[in-house]
Amino acid sequence: FLIWVFGDEVAYELARAGAKLFLVARVEDKVKTLFRLQEKFDIGDPAIKQVEKLMVARTDSALERISDLALELGSPAAETMSFDFSDAANSSVIVERAIKRFGGIDYLILNHAESPRGSILKMKHQQTPQFVDRTFSTNVLTYIDIALRSMPYLQRSSGHIFVSSALLGEVPSGNLPLFAATKHAVNGFFYSLQRDLAAQNSPVSLTVGNLGMISTEEMISMYKIPAWMHGDLLKCAREIVNTLITKPKTFNISNTPSCIS
Repeated sequence: FLIWVFGDEVAYELARAGAKLFLVARVEDKVKTLFRLQEKFDIGDPAIKQVEKLMVARTDSALERISDLALELGSPAAETMSFDFSDAANSSVIVERAIKRFGGIDYLILNHAESPRGSILKMKHQQTPQFVDRTFSTNVLTYIDIALRSMPYLQRSSGHIFVSSALLGEVPSGNLPLFAATKHAVNGFFYSLQRDLAAQNSPVSLTVGNLGMISTEEMISMYKIPAWMHGDLLKCAREIVNTLITKPKTFNISNTPSCIS
């Protein structure tokens, strides 16, 4: 399982269900390097601090705390790994380590992302090829690579993939052009992959989750949006876990009371 941001809660729900977990999150020093590059292009840009708050980089110790709690909640095994998800060329190591540890994959949750905000016309660092490439590598290319490398093992287990996308992948909005572009790319690839799996009568099923604003502490503190506009974190986590059983093609959630797709 590949978990990020509110993925903590998803991991805990899976632990309560008795699942063995393989948890992967970003390497902190690589994220800090990104912020230094941003400051080089836009010194003093307040958006840098906003992005820093949103991109919750997990340290090894934080991952260990999550895995320890998962074990306490009932998971028989919880393995952790730090990884820079912008390094799409080497994301195969994630699948290799998961297989070495557990021997197979039953469920794959792709849930990592970078979310650069603000008008791209005013933020020079977002206009650089390096920044665009990193954003697409993190939000799109590693999704595709990990999913395809996991496919042989998911075929054997008749497994399921949950892909965290966003409502912005369906309907774009201002101040989030790069994020919306990556989520459109994610939706385009995985909706097409659904058709390929169906055409081949594959036992692998796939859900694309178009998520709205979810009430994580980071979201609330950064955007100062009223609570009624956020989807409930715990309900969202439970509904995501439920899709591993119900296996819908799409899953939409924002601030709806019942979090139903």
